[in-house]
Amino acid sequence: MDPVVATCTSWLLDPWWGEVLGEGSNIVRFQRRFSLVGRGVPGEGDVFRFVFGMPEVDVAAVPRGTRLERAVVERLESGGVLWVRTGWVRLG
Repeated sequence: MDPVVATCTSWLLDPWWGEVLGEGSNIVRFQRRFSLVGRGVPGEGDVFRFVFGMPEVDVAAVPRGTRLERAVVERLESGGVLWVRTGWVRLG
């Protein structure tokens, strides 16, 4: 029987989160389940929709109350990119 796998394409799989949120973060624990494939695509729009509930990227207009929010702002203000990555995980 062939292995059964699931795939996920999300900003949550950007390995950079591990650098800023640490191994104890729920985001990092989630992403560690997946094996990444491909290079990914820029994902600032996805992050702003999910983290801030904003349809457009507007760094000046966002709150900076949580570690996640501050990390997003600092990354973009320093010229960095937030990535949407794809990964797979074996099921069963």
